[in-house]
Amino acid sequence: MSPPSAPRMAATVIIATPKASDGFEVFMVKRTHKSGIMAGAHVFPGGVLDEEDGPDAWRAHYASAGFCDLPEDFSFRMASIRGAFE
Repeated sequence: MSPPSAPRMAATVIIATPKASDGFEVFMVKRTHKSGIMAGAHVFPGGVLDEEDGPDAWRAHYASAGFCDLPEDFSFRMASIRGAFE
């Protein structure tokens, strides 16, 4: 058995909308059966942080929109949003 791999920084998001009756509808995605991890499982969208999720890649865009200070967890927010669209 090989040793476990090092943890990677990742984020996920739970997207829910109220139903007409009680409760909520929750958005999940089904992982491909070709995946090496949790193949075929239903999971919340998200993913590993990419360099493009970091504040340096977005700072100029946000500064031009009037936002100077990006939140400390900015990379995680961007990764979860990206994962939802992927």
